[in-house]
Amino acid sequence: MAHSGHAHDHHDCAHTQRGPARALAVAVGNTNTSFRALTDAYIDSPCDDIPTTDLRRRPGVVWKWLEHTAQTNADTAVLLGGVVPQALDAFERHLRARTKLRVMRFRKQLPCPISIKPKPARNVGDDRLLAALDALCFLGHHSWVIVDSGTALTVNSVRALKGVRVGSFEGGLIMPGETLAFKALAQGTAQLPDLSAKRYGMRDKLPLVGENTADAIRAGVRWQQIHAALELAKAQAERLGKGARVLLTGGGLASLYPYALTALKRYKPEVSSEAVPNGLLAAWIIWNERRKA
Repeated sequence: MAHSGHAHDHHDCAHTQRGPARALAVAVGNTNTSFRALTDAYIDSPCDDIPTTDLRRRPGVVWKWLEHTAQTNADTAVLLGGVVPQALDAFERHLRARTKLRVMRFRKQLPCPISIKPKPARNVGDDRLLAALDALCFLGHHSWVIVDSGTALTVNSVRALKGVRVGSFEGGLIMPGETLAFKALAQGTAQLPDLSAKRYGMRDKLPLVGENTADAIRAGVRWQQIHAALELAKAQAERLGKGARVLLTGGGLASLYPYALTALKRYKPEVSSEAVPNGLLAAWIIWNERRKA
């Protein structure tokens, strides 16, 4: 499966919409909610991410703004998926009560086309499965290791299966992301401050030896994220075997990408700033193809 204009780079890309959206993906994360729109021309980011709390508390306001920005019409399918059930429920209720659009919830009205090895399958988060669909369906039918650096840092293995359109989600590892690590240090100790709002920028040089407590925490957490992500991605890629590739995604991908270019060069690392909503669109495209077959 391929679609023109699907941007996979380490920059946040947004384009001007060309015509109304055939499908609008709403991916609800623990911190932010992101959007992707599939038009007749290409896949696009119609607007910036919003805090997930806004989606839960003000679903009507969010929808009014999103509908205008994404150029929806009566035929647009709204695809919902993510890891915050309360926000998803609130948005779904608003759409079903006040619009006539086709609303499709991932793993309910919108089936998950990838096989899920971990049991019980229902406990595997939407975000992990949707990022896997993005890699398999838009970036190539290889086995993939997907590093998602967000509220949590996850490193997941996805195996491409011969003769199978999508593949198998093999499982992976989950650990605290950078913000959670800062908060855990502050809450679990008597003297360490919460520096979750004072992280390093992408151009800041990371010290190997912090000369004050703040730098020791900030650099320690960032180096921990980088080395954990890279070493675990490398190990999982080796386990998957020849031809395995690595995909980086999530809000923290920019801090990982420069290191991944060198450390994971063998695995031809790709980046996708919107892997989870892209995965919703991939699931919808597959559903349509199977429905018409």
